[in-house]
Amino acid sequence: MNKIKEIQNHLIAMYDSETWENFVDNCELGDCQFIAKVVKDDFKQYNIEHVFGEIEIDEPYIDDYGDEQDMMTHHWNLLDGDIVDFSKGTLAEHIEFDDIYDPENIE
Repeated sequence: MNKIKEIQNHLIAMYDSETWENFVDNCELGDCQFIAKVVKDDFKQYNIEHVFGEIEIDEPYIDDYGDEQDMMTHHWNLLDGDIVDFSKGTLAEHIEFDDIYDPENIE
């Protein structure tokens, strides 16, 4: 089993989800920090990094100050130097729907 599938199966079991799509669909805004930390902590053998930053979103939103924003803070992981994002479901309202099920490439 490849590393990504192993991590997906771990998250599915941990959240008592039936499928990867079910897990992603039930992610809520803010879950990304916990998910990225769990992936890093539970898969130390893969030397996964936990990254916090901003990403550009597809659908701008109006923040609490009335300003339009096209960037959002988010947590993701680096696996073998590549971006992998197991928590894109938390951004479901701000990124292309078809992209949220793919844990790779948040950009």
